[in-house]
Amino acid sequence: GFTVFARVANDASWAVVQNIINGVSMVNQGGVFTELPVKLGSGFNGTDSAHQATNVTENQLVTITDAEVIKPQGIAAFYTYRVIYPEGFAGSTINEFLPLGNSGSTSISYQVIARAETRDPLPSPAADFWYRDKVISTGSIGPNQRGGITISQFQHTDQNLVPEQGKPYAIEVWATGPISAMLSHYDFGSSTIEAFTQGTATTWTFPEIHKGTDIRDFVVWDNVSASPATVTLTFIPDHNVGGSNIVVNVSTEAFRRGGLSVGDTASIINGDYSLQITSDQPLVAALSHYKTSGADKGGATQLGITGTGADKGVLPLAGNGPAGSGVADTVSVYNPNASAAVVTLIARFDEDSGLNDFTITSAPLIIPANSRSSFTMPDVAELQGRKFTLLYQSAVSRPVFVSTLHVEHGDVATNPFAYTAALHHDFGEGFMNSTRAGNDLFETVGLFNPNGTFFNASQPQPANVTLRFLFNDGFVLALDYTIVSDGSKIIDLTTLAPLLAQNANGRFYYSLDVVSDVPIVAMMSHYDTSLGGLQPSGGDSTIGTQRGGVTPLNSL
Repeated sequence: GFTVFARVANDASWAVVQNIINGVSMVNQGGVFTELPVKLGSGFNGTDSAHQATNVTENQLVTITDAEVIKPQGIAAFYTYRVIYPEGFAGSTINEFLPLGNSGSTSISYQVIARAETRDPLPSPAADFWYRDKVISTGSIGPNQRGGITISQFQHTDQNLVPEQGKPYAIEVWATGPISAMLSHYDFGSSTIEAFTQGTATTWTFPEIHKGTDIRDFVVWDNVSASPATVTLTFIPDHNVGGSNIVVNVSTEAFRRGGLSVGDTASIINGDYSLQITSDQPLVAALSHYKTSGADKGGATQLGITGTGADKGVLPLAGNGPAGSGVADTVSVYNPNASAAVVTLIARFDEDSGLNDFTITSAPLIIPANSRSSFTMPDVAELQGRKFTLLYQSAVSRPVFVSTLHVEHGDVATNPFAYTAALHHDFGEGFMNSTRAGNDLFETVGLFNPNGTFFNASQPQPANVTLRFLFNDGFVLALDYTIVSDGSKIIDLTTLAPLLAQNANGRFYYSLDVVSDVPIVAMMSHYDTSLGGLQPSGGDSTIGTQRGGVTPLNSL
């Protein structure tokens, strides 16, 4: 009369069984519950004469914290590859799409899991409701092919894959092989994109975060462990304003999304901050930033920075525009050291441009100890109308954290500098239409080869890079580039003839796989200003998902 749902596969599995039965006793509850397992010493008093439990709590019962499918039915392979993004929300003005890509030579299977921040009361058995998590989609993607799903659309709520609007969630994609995933989120009158990550950590840092009357910043995280997480958020105010750090403590249940609305947190006063998140359990943490008025109106999302910072970093794709163009960059720096940090910013142009490096901060930035500061890029002729790779260097090898806020095409983008390089960079979403390219549709790829003297690489060398555009029908457009040591390559996809030519074959949507023979750093930006109305225009930029040969830049 019992359902068998598992078997003991090995010693580790047997240890799980022992943990389940340790300290458990069977209690006769009558009816079908004649052998109800309860924890010894839990204070459980049994039932009344009608066999109704008098004081049962969740802590008194043996519970399964998380149960997931680990192998797709009928497929020999297991779900061994996982990527995560902690920000998901369905609402009355929100659309969410999840482009997926398979850059491998064989088909892969996947499942998409949404992990809720809060639970709903137990409804009738037939109801669709939030408890802890929900598998919202399963499927497969053919070799070298782009796929994807629509998570929610406020115009068609009956087709949404999440149970209801107004419930925040994290998104995990599990697959039988490497998969690229990118969340496209439309809300607050703007559009955002961000690539998923494989990495988890107990410390995440955001150099730039804000609270103001026209600002909505949300810090979110996914607790990927089987234990509750004690999460501490430390807000470090800008040194020009002064004041003490603000500390907020939050507890997040196992396998749940957690988060904090900065604007709704009374202890945080209006101002500019850096933020450091620490946890006793591994997390994936991200920031959503929305500004509803002013020249820097728009929305953007970004993953946090893991690790302890670095004395050097790179952003492969930055840019500045002429006066009055509405294009601007702000650089924010958090200095966690006990002594002041002196930071220099350098613009490195495409290696084929013939332009020399331009040192942006002729008077270097000085960030006092244990504080943060920001810097607005100057409107100078050397930068006007140009895109470039942005490098920073902190004197006397003092590690810092650096990020940028970029305003372009009527929207904003936020990006941390890269601190690692990799052999693969996955971008789940790309779209190009030759009739709109450069008019209301803009896409750019930035590549930087860090195997040179700037990052003190042990073996300076060129990088052979292939951009692989993976279309919905499985066709692959492969374009090869060689980037010199310490070199930058900025590729405008709106003028890339081989890509534009694919429109004639009905190929507009693609995933992008950037492959190199030595670790590099890649970045992609996408802006579509034609949407408007029910689906906001705009865009964002991302460093993508790094995999294969992931190496800290200070260890090349």
